[in-house]
Amino acid sequence: MPELKQKSARRLDYVTAAKALGICLVVVGHCVPSLLIRQWIYLFHMPLFFFLSGYCFKESAADDVVGYVGKKIKGLYLPFVICNLIALVFHPFFCRIGLYDPADRFTSAVGFLKYMVKILLCVKMEDVVAPMWFLPILMFVSVGFCLLTKLKTALRLPESVIHITVLVLYAVAYLLPSRGGLLRAYILVSLGLFVFDLGVLCRKYRLYERLSRFNREVCRYTLPAACFGVLAAAACYVDFNMIQMRLGNPLLVPLLHLLGIYMTLETADALSKAITKPVVYVGERTLTVLKWHYYVFFVVTVLQNKIVTGHWLTGIYAFVLYFTQSVVYKPLMFAVYALAGVAVPLMAKELCVRAGRLFAARHR
Repeated sequence: MPELKQKSARRLDYVTAAKALGICLVVVGHCVPSLLIRQWIYLFHMPLFFFLSGYCFKESAADDVVGYVGKKIKGLYLPFVICNLIALVFHPFFCRIGLYDPADRFTSAVGFLKYMVKILLCVKMEDVVAPMWFLPILMFVSVGFCLLTKLKTALRLPESVIHITVLVLYAVAYLLPSRGGLLRAYILVSLGLFVFDLGVLCRKYRLYERLSRFNREVCRYTLPAACFGVLAAAACYVDFNMIQMRLGNPLLVPLLHLLGIYMTLETADALSKAITKPVVYVGERTLTVLKWHYYVFFVVTVLQNKIVTGHWLTGIYAFVLYFTQSVVYKPLMFAVYALAGVAVPLMAKELCVRAGRLFAARHR
């Protein structure tokens, strides 16, 4: 029995480590100056989170659909809404300095309320928390798969019905003539559901464990390196970006997703053995980094602007800006953006937690 618990903990470690790598790739993808590196990251970093959610999905969740839906609303929908409502406070400021289009300023209370309603309906986002777009999509994907599982159990259908349904929805997403409005949401959910289902299948048939064992015993970790090389070559030709509806080939792109996911899992497994606590710490706080790293980018940009131009806010039109093209300065600033984007939100979170504990201890 203790051995079983130990194996379960190990699995949790490498999955959590994979989340840590995933959120680091999200931050890097949002600030790296190289288009090629960005395209390499986009081939698999968002699908990774859908895959891991499917990998961790338990069929028993369908026994309590209401509870499962409530959990997803609390963990995914509410953070999306709350962070967007907080960001609304900065909306007039960002419009005034030119970071947002001045035409987006609220001219009346009615306009402000309409904007709030769109946020509640998940059809509008503040740019400063734009990376959170996938939270409501992940909620719909998770709940949708849970409902399909419940329906399969209630009607005593074979499990293949779920996978066929997901595949059909995925195929239809690529056949749609338009990719705007509600169809855009359908496409995102369908793509996410497809990768989510791949995660479910991978866990059920222990595909990653088998492939990883083969890699260690036969190939000596050459498979992850090969995946890296294939993805690097593909990034030169395949332009995939879910939120911008650049979806690529429906047969090739899922294969590239899986190569990147497998490479990340292998890297995460190695990291979780070597430096368990730091990667698990980051992996358990991915939402914190996702929420706040664009705010950190803005602060870094403002400070950089002051140092280079002597002005604080003049000339800032994006959250990430490189004010010079120096071969030394540009990589240095990228390192500052990336490290600050991950570390500062985590440090701020830790300070808030400790301050809360200290306050609670003093008022007992």
